[in-house]
Amino acid sequence: MVPWLWERCSSSAELEQAVVDEKTKPADVLDQALTDLRLYRAQWKRILATTLSFLEVQAGDERLYTIGVTQRAVEERVAEIGQELRAVTGDVAIRVLGTWPQRGNVERYFKHRYRAHQQRPGSLTEYFAFDDAALVLRDLRRMTAKDLPPLERAILADEPSAIQQPLALKPRPVRWSSKPANSRRRSWPGWSRRDSGACMSGGQRVGRRWKRS
Repeated sequence: MVPWLWERCSSSAELEQAVVDEKTKPADVLDQALTDLRLYRAQWKRILATTLSFLEVQAGDERLYTIGVTQRAVEERVAEIGQELRAVTGDVAIRVLGTWPQRGNVERYFKHRYRAHQQRPGSLTEYFAFDDAALVLRDLRRMTAKDLPPLERAILADEPSAIQQPLALKPRPVRWSSKPANSRRRSWPGWSRRDSGACMSGGQRVGRRWKRS
C-alpha cells in the first residue's frame, strides 16, 4: 500500500475522495487508490467481525486472565486456549467473564494499558495477573453494545461503496503488446534453445534444454 495515501487519509470517506481525485489520472494510479480503499475496508471488516473476550484461567494454584479476539464461536477459542495451557501447566479451568461483539479494536489497547501485569506461562505471552480483576472487568463493561451505522453494516456485508460500484462495472481496456510474439521470447547470450530439459550454468550442462552456440 502507498504510504503517502495512508498518511493523508484517516477514514473511508477520505479514501473514497482520493479515488474520485485520481479518476482523471493514469489507470495505474486509480487502481492503487482503489486498492487502498479495498484494503482499508477489509481491515475494518476484520475488526467488526471479531468478538472480544475476557477469560479467567485457573491453572493449579495460579489464577491468570487473558483477553483476545476471534471470528469463531468463543467456545471454540476457549477449547484451543485450554489445549495450549495444558501443554504447559497441566489441568486448567477456564471461565468466560465477558464477551463484546464487534470490539476487536480494543484488544491492542487493553494489552498496552495492562502490560505491567503481563505473565508468561511457558512461551505464552497473552496472559495477565491482577490483584483485583473485578476492576478490569468493570472497565471493560463500560463498553456498550455496538450499534452498527449503515456504513459499517455495508462493510460487514462486503458491499462495495458508492464510489466502487460504478468503477466495478466499468469495462477496463485490454492492453496488447505491439511486439511480435517471437521478439518477446527470452534470449540468453551465448546459448541456443534445444528441445527439452533445463539450462546450463557456468559453462557446465545441468540439463538438455540449452546448448552453447
